[in-house]
Amino acid sequence: DWISDFIPIYTIEQLKAVSNDLSATYVLMNNVSESKNVKNGELVPSPSVSWTPINHFTGKFYGLGHTISGLYTESSEQYVGLFALTEAALIKGVKIANSKFVSTHNNGIAGGIVGYASINGDWTSTSVIDCDNVSCTVEASYEAGGIVGSSYSGYVEYCRNYGTVISNYAGQTNYAGGICGGSFGTIRYCYNEGTVSGTGANVGGIAGAPSTVRNCYNIGTLTGGNVGGIAGADALGTNIYNSYSAGTLSGSGAVGNIIGSVMLGENTTK
Repeated sequence: DWISDFIPIYTIEQLKAVSNDLSATYVLMNNVSESKNVKNGELVPSPSVSWTPINHFTGKFYGLGHTISGLYTESSEQYVGLFALTEAALIKGVKIANSKFVSTHNNGIAGGIVGYASINGDWTSTSVIDCDNVSCTVEASYEAGGIVGSSYSGYVEYCRNYGTVISNYAGQTNYAGGICGGSFGTIRYCYNEGTVSGTGANVGGIAGAPSTVRNCYNIGTLTGGNVGGIAGADALGTNIYNSYSAGTLSGSGAVGNIIGSVMLGENTTK
């Protein structure tokens, strides 16, 4: 992409300042860390500095393959992640490492990059492209995803999860996925190598409940209620194309190499 008229980010303080102009274009110029929270290359057990997720972001954020580390959020807010809520935004080329995002809200949604990737009033979607969860723990009661907690529409593509994803509500109506917790958009060219788990949750290697998945794979370890190598459960008819799982699957409910539980409609797998 040719990027013009952008605001460069070199420091953690400049990253925090994104919240002051939510519609601008930003470029991460180097790796950025909340250094007080990191020791020996890992997030410390009791981080002293909390991250306030960037909320209602409508701009563009280019990571250029650089890494953000040392972020820690444990919040009663519904949406948490590097970004809490995005509307018609573009997030591209960002890596998140040595971080932890936890939503304690009853309907909490958490993602390593974006909590809730939403649309704007013109139905323009958020796109999350070429992003990595390198070593970030994501935890929420309702929807948790290694990259995006919940994607209303749009594309999540060319993303990778190596982190830990947990959906911790003791019921069957929660979702956890290596890439997305839930998605009504398209997930394509993504893979999961991380650990995804949930107490009675719909757990999928790619998503807890996706709409469309193309050209994805899972080789991570999945445990939960209904567990599928690609999708934990269907979402009003799930379409999965050219995707596979070779991970370890364990569930107390329905377990399938591609889809765990078929609940809501007809599904396509090719």
